[in-house]
Amino acid sequence: MLGSRLLLAMMTRRVLIAMSLAWSGGVAGLWTGAWLTPEGSGLAGPAIVFWWGVIGFVSGVVAGGLAAWKVSPRKVKPVSNAAVTVAGLSCLVLAALFVTDRRARAEARAQELARQRAPFTASVVRPLPGDGATFLRIDLDGVSDTFVMTDRRKVGYPVCRGRIGVDHHRQLLEALRRVDDLIAGQPGLCATSGDVLMEVRWTLPERGSAQRGVNVTTVCDTAHPEFTSIYVPIEGIAFTADLGADGLACEGAAPAN
Repeated sequence: MLGSRLLLAMMTRRVLIAMSLAWSGGVAGLWTGAWLTPEGSGLAGPAIVFWWGVIGFVSGVVAGGLAAWKVSPRKVKPVSNAAVTVAGLSCLVLAALFVTDRRARAEARAQELARQRAPFTASVVRPLPGDGATFLRIDLDGVSDTFVMTDRRKVGYPVCRGRIGVDHHRQLLEALRRVDDLIAGQPGLCATSGDVLMEVRWTLPERGSAQRGVNVTTVCDTAHPEFTSIYVPIEGIAFTADLGADGLACEGAAPAN
């Protein structure tokens, strides 16, 4: 009876050795994959980490099986204790990796959200009559996400107020960044003769408090689609606000252009 118990205990410890080393090998593989995977790997990143984990697990299974088979009965207990300790430490490593990854992902999401929700101001004047624009003038505040516009479609050209949605905020902010880069690289851009389609002014606090602006002529608008990328989301803001459930809050009237 005693011999059977000792044999069972020894077999249990050998199984612990094999399982512990297999687990530790898998964790080591995952850690190695995470360390070797370059940033910006996209969807390939998790696959790389997974296969490194598989390699580590298989290596651990082989090592654990050999260790469990080869270890002498006198050394089974200390070896199994060491293997379980290593497995426990690998659990702590895995937990640390998980927490670190979650924190990094949360920080990345927060940074991206802050980038998408960065403040700005912008104003656009459409001076040409009958150009099809929803507004004569619109001033947008990306801090409070509100706008004020002189509505071209309503009788008497009233001044109307509305709100900027999250998607429109993001789209307009990205468009302003592109145009800001364009103007920064070519300060004299659009200094051409011809009818002015849009008078555009903006500020991006993330790039300083200075206001930039440009009078977009027909020639310049044709040559640089970046200006259309500003007008499209602004026109979308004005148009969808008028169709929204709350509509636009309009007051008074502005002089007709």
